[in-house]
Amino acid sequence: GVKAVATIPMPVEGFDVGFLRRLIYSCLSRFAARSISGIITVSNDLAAQMRKRYELVELIPNPVDLDEFNPLSFNAIPLIERFGLRGRFVIGALGRLEWQKGYSCLISAISLAFEKEPGLKEKLTCLVAGSGSLESKLKKQVETSSLSGNIIFCGDMQQASDFLGALDIFVMPSLREGQPLALLEAMAMAKPILASDIPGISETVASGIEATLVPPGNPALLAEALLKMMRIPSHSLALARSARKKAELFGLPVYISSHENFYLKLLDEDKCSSEALMRV
Repeated sequence: GVKAVATIPMPVEGFDVGFLRRLIYSCLSRFAARSISGIITVSNDLAAQMRKRYELVELIPNPVDLDEFNPLSFNAIPLIERFGLRGRFVIGALGRLEWQKGYSCLISAISLAFEKEPGLKEKLTCLVAGSGSLESKLKKQVETSSLSGNIIFCGDMQQASDFLGALDIFVMPSLREGQPLALLEAMAMAKPILASDIPGISETVASGIEATLVPPGNPALLAEALLKMMRIPSHSLALARSARKKAELFGLPVYISSHENFYLKLLDEDKCSSEALMRV
């Protein structure tokens, strides 16, 4: 028979849509479950959720192109020139400007960091790459916090590797994630990572080994962790080296072979079912 497979990188609850549309999507998802033979998802947390609804759930993490995201091959000069980053300590975030990404928390954290270390205001720049429905609201928060000279919204980046190459620290203050591609890309680029301790992130990088992880939605702890990473660059660089090594586990060959094995498993199950019916 025909096998239907669905890939679910994010639960419906994390979609950037209103309540009514999310409800409709949930109903459609339950309806589709009746005809789906298997589910592929990207994290253990999502897999546990999916197993409540589906019999066959396969965990295949997202991939990263290790050749494209190479810490020895990028061109950040245009970005550095465009935003006047020479001599600055640059942190950055990459992703949609939506509530799940926690950028409001990041802005508040930077404000708190400047309160603790006022001199930092003359040294630190935060780049936020991406677009989304919260852009005007976030820009307003930056303006009212007197951070317009320190937080720059770059818009969508055509070459993420060049953007990441310009950063001293990659920040991901997310509130909800499946398994973020931007995290894998920052890992592959050997960037020190400061991120939220949430499923999908904590499954990908271990706190104190490949990244510094803090509780989500807590600007004070995020600010404290940022200052600590800046004060101890040797530790940050050790995290970055470990992150690059961990990224190699998520290369494209592994991703492709995992899908191949999953589809072969489905075909074997279908063959066994057919043989059982023939015996009956």
